[in-house]
Amino acid sequence: MPNFSVFNLDPSTLQTLIFGTDGASIIPINTDSTGRVNIGDVNTVTAVLGATITAGTISATILGGTVSATITGGTVSATIVGGTLDAIEAVTIVGGTLNAIEAVTIVGGTVDANLLGGTIDAVLATTIVGGTIDAVEAVTIVGGTLDAIEAVTIVGGTLNAIEAVTIVGGTVDANLLGGTIDAVLATTIVGGTLDAIEAVTIVGGTLNAIEAVTIVGGTVDANLLGGTIDAVLATTIVGGTLDAIEAVTIVGGTLNAIEAVTIVGGTVDANLLGGTIDAVLATTIVGGTIDAVEAVTIVGGTLDAIEAVTIVGGTLNAIEAVTIVGGTVDANLLGGTIDAVLATTIVGGTLDAIEAVTIVGGTLNAIEAVTIVGGTVDANLLGGTIDAVLATTIVGGTIDAVEAVTIVGGTLDAIEAVTIVGGTLNAIEAVTIVGGTVDANLLGGTIDAILAATIVGGTLSSISQNNFNQFSVASVPVSSPAFTPLPAASLTQSTFPYKVYSYLVYNDVAAVTVNALVEISSDGTRWITDHTVTGTLTDGMVVVPIRFAKYTRLSLAAPAGSATVDVYLDAQV
Repeated sequence: MPNFSVFNLDPSTLQTLIFGTDGASIIPINTDSTGRVNIGDVNTVTAVLGATITAGTISATILGGTVSATITGGTVSATIVGGTLDAIEAVTIVGGTLNAIEAVTIVGGTVDANLLGGTIDAVLATTIVGGTIDAVEAVTIVGGTLDAIEAVTIVGGTLNAIEAVTIVGGTVDANLLGGTIDAVLATTIVGGTLDAIEAVTIVGGTLNAIEAVTIVGGTVDANLLGGTIDAVLATTIVGGTLDAIEAVTIVGGTLNAIEAVTIVGGTVDANLLGGTIDAVLATTIVGGTIDAVEAVTIVGGTLDAIEAVTIVGGTLNAIEAVTIVGGTVDANLLGGTIDAVLATTIVGGTLDAIEAVTIVGGTLNAIEAVTIVGGTVDANLLGGTIDAVLATTIVGGTIDAVEAVTIVGGTLDAIEAVTIVGGTLNAIEAVTIVGGTVDANLLGGTIDAILAATIVGGTLSSISQNNFNQFSVASVPVSSPAFTPLPAASLTQSTFPYKVYSYLVYNDVAAVTVNALVEISSDGTRWITDHTVTGTLTDGMVVVPIRFAKYTRLSLAAPAGSATVDVYLDAQV
């Protein structure tokens, strides 16, 4: 080396220049087959500018500075504290802790780690499995899958298309749009918007101020306080509290054990089982089943078809065009219109003013101070007091004990076993009273028949035609010379209620003579001849009994030939 003395007079220094050193010992410089220098393992690199590292393993501590690199493949096992990860593509992060991550975009791959603090702008087509997300603010999570997030606080931001996620504990204050949430356990969802939750199971927790949510299928067991629920389809809501639901559409499904709920507007087409409904305001309840509603106040709205309903206590105010089928109603019904009560038991309570009502079947028990206007009542009325029945038709059924009643107008068609005590019956038309006791004033109207009834006291005024009765049998064949009696089935033999009565006999065959025989009896079995009338021609004849007994019958005979006759029995009380 001709310039050795120029470079350095010390041989050791020259050796270091030629071979290199790691600070402790001299290391030979190696070359590969192409002549490139291989420096072996380097423990500390102060600065690497513009390097590409292909394969191998980097195990180092990087303090400060900036790492701007693209890592493709391989494994990163490290603790990254602070700084910024800008774009991680197709990455698998397993275990470890990511602390203070700001403005990171994770694309594809799998993240199984603790994410603490910071902001995640976007998770695209990524699977996040296990781990803990502690505080994520202003987050947009689009696509991907969140599998098991525990003790998470999600504040603001938007979660779009979340599938099969289980959220355990923590607080969610964000927009959840579309996708499927499998289970929310002991979680508080505050504010934000739930747009379309399918096959959701919400257990416990509190949903506060939820607007325009559609819940499809699954089970909700939680407190729903305030906000608006647009539609609950094929959903079971079990337990919890519904506090103030406005403009709600509940279609199908089952609401079980609902306490102190106020439903305002909207439509409810569902099963309501048990619990307490405080108020239904301007609401349409269509179909479904209300099983046990206690201490209920239903104000306004429309009940369309309630089946197997038990309403206990409370007040129903202004119910229009309601059909109640089966079940039991023990409540105050004030105003409104009830179209039909079918096979229903109404027990106690007060019916104040029912207009144009049709009550078919069922039992009305203990009705006090009721005014029924128009319509038709076909039911059993047992006990209680009816103040006024105006222009009403009561058909069939049984009125058992009506006290101090005023029945004005209308028609009572067939009242059986009735006890009417006191009061006034005014303008009763075409009524048949069978059995029972009447102690009242009957003013005007027409009573067709009072059979086996006891009328005690009171006044019967203006009874028209009720003291006249007529019985008849037509086309009776007469062909025997012996007297043959008319059977009791064709012409009554009980003549004891009448003061006067006569038989009118018309012969339809002028050429044949017909004779008549009048018989009387005290027991209806042993008969005694009263007198005989002979020579009845086509013009007819009148046969009047001479003597009086409890029973009377008419016998006919034709001495020669055959004839047919028409017989009338006219009687007056």
